Amino acid sequence: MTHHITVEFTPAEMILLPASKHWGTILTLGILMTVLGTIGFFQPMAYTVATVVFFGALLLVAGGAGIVAAFKLRGWPGMTSAILIAALFILTGAAMLMHPIITGFSLTLLIAGFLIATGAAKCWLGFTHKERHGWGWIVANGATSVLLGFLIFGGFPGSGLWVIGLFLAIELVFDGWGAVVLALAAREIDERSKGHPVAH
Repeated sequence: MTHHITVEFTPAEMILLPASKHWGTILTLGILMTVLGTIGFFQPMAYTVATVVFFGALLLVAGGAGIVAAFKLRGWPGMTSAILIAALFILTGAAMLMHPIITGFSLTLLIAGFLIATGAAKCWLGFTHKERHGWGWIVANGATSVLLGFLIFGGFPGSGLWVIGLFLAIELVFDGWGAVVLALAAREIDERSKGHPVAH
């Protein structure tokens, strides 16, 4: 008589069940992202230029597609506006591709301003909610953002060559590690479910 062992998973593990059959792909992607992010720490300028070029190319493609779509909708009241917006996408994309360093400088200033503005907002939020637990962490987070923004401003224009690339490298490393952890958890679920029915 054959006995079937039913494997039970927690709700959190059930969410990972579809990914358990592809854990190898997720692990490979995570390792690749981590390696690319690590390289970015040593080549931030190259990553800055690559990021600007990538987004410039995306704007060109989006603008071209927008113009094609607008002309296919002849007689549509918003056709002229759609063409103008698409043309703006193309001009911006072309400028980014032709002048990636200058664009990097502009985006760096934008990032610095954003960090200072959001950091100041977080500080204000924390100080105006002192009755709530954890308000100090909110203020500390905001102060860190403000400090980082001023450091970027203080290091400008030199910071314009590496800030975007460094941020991309950090994002790749964190996302890569996240994918690796996810893949290892999915592998464990896959091993537990092999040859056994899953209880829902």
